[in-house]
This record gives sequence, C-alpha cells and structure tokens, in this order.
Amino acid sequence: MNRRRIFQTAIVALAALAVCSVSSAGPGSNYEHEIMIYSIENYGILDDILVPGTQDIPWKPTIDVSNSQNPAVDFWDRIYTNCLWGDSCAYTYSYARKDSLVTVDRMCNDGGNDFNDADMVIFHGHNSHLTGSYSHSLDGWRPFWLGTNWEWYQDEIADVMYWGTSSDTYYYSWPEMITNASSSNPYAVFYAHNPITSILIGNDYIDGNWTTHNTPTSSGETHSGRLGTPDGEVEWFIANGCNAVPVARSDANQTDVWSDPRGKNIWSKVWYRMHLVMGHYYGAYTSQLINFYTFAYRMKAGYPLKDAYFDLHNSDDLAMGQPSAISAVSRDECCVWQEFSQTWYCGPSCVTKYMTQDEWDAPLPDPTGTLVYTVSWNEGV
Repeated sequence: MNRRRIFQTAIVALAALAVCSVSSAGPGSNYEHEIMIYSIENYGILDDILVPGTQDIPWKPTIDVSNSQNPAVDFWDRIYTNCLWGDSCAYTYSYARKDSLVTVDRMCNDGGNDFNDADMVIFHGHNSHLTGSYSHSLDGWRPFWLGTNWEWYQDEIADVMYWGTSSDTYYYSWPEMITNASSSNPYAVFYAHNPITSILIGNDYIDGNWTTHNTPTSSGETHSGRLGTPDGEVEWFIANGCNAVPVARSDANQTDVWSDPRGKNIWSKVWYRMHLVMGHYYGAYTSQLINFYTFAYRMKAGYPLKDAYFDLHNSDDLAMGQPSAISAVSRDECCVWQEFSQTWYCGPSCVTKYMTQDEWDAPLPDPTGTLVYTVSWNEGV
C-alpha cells in the first residue's frame, strides 16, 4: 500500500514561443507516437591507472534486469517491432538504443533521433542528481594527469551531498568540471556508456549555448536551447533509474520523507512544453523497477500515463523504489491573481491535469507561457 503526495511548487516564468505541431513515433503511421529509448545494462570497463596491470573495472555497475523490465526488449517488441495496435503503436521513426549505443552524442546530436526528437523519451540506466539529497558515500572515478594526458583512478566520493561542489568536483561531463551544484542549482545526471561521460540536465538543454563531450578526449559539440525546442516535441520523459526526479528526499535510514525543491529546480531549467517527467526520488533496486511490458498495455488501454507508471511500482520501502513525477501547466489557464493577498490562486484540478488526464492516445495540449509546476511522489507504508 502506498500513499501519494502532490504539491504545487513555485511559479516559474517561461516566455511563450511559437506554437508548433507535436510529432510522435512507432511501426504505425501516427507521427505523434515517436519514442526514443536509451537502455544500458552493461556500461563498459576501465583501467585504474594507479593499480598496475589491466583491471577491467566496470565504469558503472551492471544493471541486471529481466526482459520485461528493460524497455528496449519486451516493451519495444510490444509497442514497435511486433505491435498490433495500429495508430497506438510507436511511429516508424522510433529508436531503441542499447548499451554501447547510448552515448552523449546519441542523446544529444542535433540531427534528430535524440532527446529532442520524440514524444516519449525513456532512459533506463544509472542516473542521479547533484547535489545528493541524503548523506552517503559512492564509488567513483577521478582524473590523474600523467604529464601528457589524463587517465583515471577509482576513488570513493565521501558524501554525495557535496558532490558537484568545490568540496568534491563532478568530473563526468568532461572536461567541464562541475563545482557550483546546490539545492537551488542542482543537476540530473544521465550516465552514458562511453566511460566518464554524461548528460547533465540543468547544465545541458538550457537557454543559450551549452557544450557536450562524447568522450574524455573528444572535441566539444555546441548546442542551444531547452529540452523540446524549437518544436516542443518532447511531451513525456521517463528517467527509469535511481533518483533523477528528486521532488522528495529522505535520510539514509528512510525514517521520513520530505518535499525537496531539487526536482523542480532541475527540470524547470530545461522545461519547454513538456507534459510530464517521471522517475524516482531516492533510488531503486533492480527488483523494484517496473514491468515495462505491462506499461505498454496500460498505455494502449488509455490509463493516464502517470498512473500507468506509478501503479506498477510495488516497493514496500518508505522511499527506495518509490516513483516521482513533475508536471507543468499554464498559469494563465489555471490560476487567478488575488489582489487581497497579492498571490496567485491555482485551481487544484487544473494544475494536476497532466498527472490525472494525460494519455498516450489522447494527450492534452502543450502548456505554454508562464508555467506552474506540480510534483508528486509515492511513499511506502
């Protein structure tokens, strides 16, 4: 049994841009059903330069899940390869990338078929956020200068609550080293297969220009704009890993759960007409990840997408393995300015509509203008 919390968060101004049509994917003909899947089970290996001999140490731990839990296997077969649902199938130009094909350049290539080129994006792999929400250590890698080039050695991150600050630099957006992370300026991490690289939501996909590196030795690629610009194509983003949607937090012993601004603070920096972002706020064991095969059926059956994702979680832990979500609505549509209190009043049923009404075959119109963000999470009892 889970209890669910929904909160409206701060209003964030976002200039309205030109209205464009949304497209989607699948082996069907509905271009508004385009899906991009990025799924990593095996992250590849590295050598520890400070330990003699070839070490073949995993860059990140292997994610061993069943085919039904891996969205690039059974889900992909049901929604794309052998889909029998007509226009409910994923559009022809959908893609499922696995393991070594999940690179920074594949997640952000400006040439289509990336995070910015689908109605639904599913990332299944290791993800996290900077700074961490509760105190604990983590195995990591640090650079070592050999005099002519950088190599890497394995070392413990003493406390993830300081990871990405000047106390413990985040290196995996090489060669840009992140030192300015905080609860008010956090980032969501999506680790790529190529060792020592990542997409950093909140550092990447923001207003203006930003640069990514596919490997520690590659030249930088310059990009511009938020997630979904210029066409507003991304509607649903599922970060199916540890804690890239940190709208709540707990301590190491999971004694209680509190609202956390990091989730909204991360995703509002990149939000452009998206409907819903879903994932986890604390972490998840592989046994707690959802059955995506069933998720495909629920999408086709007309479940609201948040319910389709949330209700497949069966964790008994207070926070571990519990889902979280963020949505946004237009302030002008859902809110009224109150002169007596000098505040905006936003109707509860309106601000939560993307969480309660948005469906795969019946999506709501994209939110535009100044946005009001709402967050939700489950807690085990």
